Amino acid sequence: AERSRVEAQHTSVVIRNLARGRERTVAPAGLGVTGLLYGPADGALWVLGFAGDDVAAVNAHRLDAQGRPQPLPGPSRTRPNPRFAAGGALLVFSAAADSIGITEVATGRTRVLAGASPTLTADGGTLAFVGGTAGSGVVSTLALAPGDAWQAQPTVAARSAFPVSTNVQQACLSCAPLAPIALSPDGSRVVYQAMPREDWEIFLAGTDGGEGENLTRDVQH
Repeated sequence: AERSRVEAQHTSVVIRNLARGRERTVAPAGLGVTGLLYGPADGALWVLGFAGDDVAAVNAHRLDAQGRPQPLPGPSRTRPNPRFAAGGALLVFSAAADSIGITEVATGRTRVLAGASPTLTADGGTLAFVGGTAGSGVVSTLALAPGDAWQAQPTVAARSAFPVSTNVQQACLSCAPLAPIALSPDGSRVVYQAMPREDWEIFLAGTDGGEGENLTRDVQH
């Protein structure tokens, strides 16, 4: 942990213009850098990082034209592994082991849902997660249109008679998290990991609330 903290606090960001071959280096003042995101709405560069010495207190900061990090509006809070959704209007993140946060980028307003292992469709318009108020053997979805994300309630996409995995893997500090569930690009199907006996297997289901089809029967899954 100490090595990760020191490395992050001495990390700079190199921005290269591929068309012109020019580059510049930015050292976000006061931040330990753990990752980067581009905003899909305007192409702005966002830095994931922590202030002070708490490596776990990661938040998203937008870099201004001078390379200075600008925090999200509203109260400061930790947003680990954030991902843009709804065309860049929202940020989705794991608020805790059993809860998911959705933040409106323009205002900083945040909604917290019970659930784990959040994942998004390719267009960022639908969120899927495991558990929550529907129970541990359930995969739920939530539409993320900017105006609806605050009032809409999750719907049950798939039910499992077996335990569903919530174990999210991350290959490196700045790598995207690998969730145990995934949605098809149009949100009509979901795959998830469940354990019928001693081993994890992969199941495929529609998003109509039914049980999934067992796709694998191999001890390596």
